Amino acid sequence: MSAAETPREPPRVWKTGETLYLTLAGRTVEARVSLASKNGVSLMLGFAAILEGHVGAMPVLWDDGLGLYRSLMTGMPVGLDAERPVLTDVEQSVVTELRRLADEQKLELLLCAEVASVVGIDEAIFCRTLEGLVRRGLLPPVVRTVLQERRS
Repeated sequence: MSAAETPREPPRVWKTGETLYLTLAGRTVEARVSLASKNGVSLMLGFAAILEGHVGAMPVLWDDGLGLYRSLMTGMPVGLDAERPVLTDVEQSVVTELRRLADEQKLELLLCAEVASVVGIDEAIFCRTLEGLVRRGLLPPVVRTVLQERRS
């Protein structure tokens, strides 16, 4: 997504009491909006889980520069959806392979075109899929860093 296409405000204004699906680092849980600003830029979310150091609650803020919500505690991108996010087959393959690599602490392998071939897709499609998954909070931000390093 180019800077011209980056949403300057949240695509939806969440209201206190609404239920949503929160995705952080590849894990999705049901959450409730505990507090919401009138413009939907800042939210306090409650949930029954521990996510990347957030124990049952997470304050988030809309990052208009990147067009996504971020955790105020960790800065990690957070995906918010009215319905449980459904991954395409390609996205699921990419997430599965990246989780395997992360478990083995081999994220540097993202620098190789071979990872795209492992999931059976074109390298350009693989990179666009990665960027989209990071924006939606389905992959950790380190993946974005690796992609940026790869381009330079």
